[in-house]
Amino acid sequence: MLQRQIDLGVDVERAFGLWTEHVNLWWPAGHSISQHPGVRMAFEARLGGRLLERVPEGPEIVWGRVVGWQAPSSIRYAFSPGGGGEYTSDVQVSFVARPGGSQLNVRHERGQFTADRWESMQGRFEQHWDLVLPAFEEHSRTTDLPTGGAGDTLF
Repeated sequence: MLQRQIDLGVDVERAFGLWTEHVNLWWPAGHSISQHPGVRMAFEARLGGRLLERVPEGPEIVWGRVVGWQAPSSIRYAFSPGGGGEYTSDVQVSFVARPGGSQLNVRHERGQFTADRWESMQGRFEQHWDLVLPAFEEHSRTTDLPTGGAGDTLF
C-alpha cells in the first residue's frame, strides 16, 4: 500500500472541487497514456463516472472508474494503469479539515493486482504521486477559478 498526504491552504470543499472539477488544469503536462500534446484529463463527477484522458480527434482512454463518491470528503476509484482495464488498483483520495485549510490523503492499494504485479508497479505509482500531488498543491494555491456544481467535468 502507498500512502501520501499534503497540506493545502484551502478548505475541504474547495480542495475536493479543485481535485475533481479542475483535473485538466492541474494535471502535469505530458503525464498521460497517449503522450499526445493536446490531451485533456477529466473526471465524470459521480459514482460510476470515469477518470479519463481525451486525445483531440482521437479516442477517450479510460484510466479508471469512480467506485466511491462522498463529496466533499472523499473519492475512490478503480485505477487501471495503461487504460487496459483488465486489472485495477484501488485509489482513495480523502480531504480532512485542518486549521487554515485541509489535508489531502491518498491511499493507493493493490486492488485486483497480484502481489507480484503490485510489487513491480509500486515504484511507478510512487513516481506518479510524487509528480501529481505537488502539481495539485500548486494549483490549489494559485487558482481563483470557481468550483461547485460542475456536474460532469468533461471538457
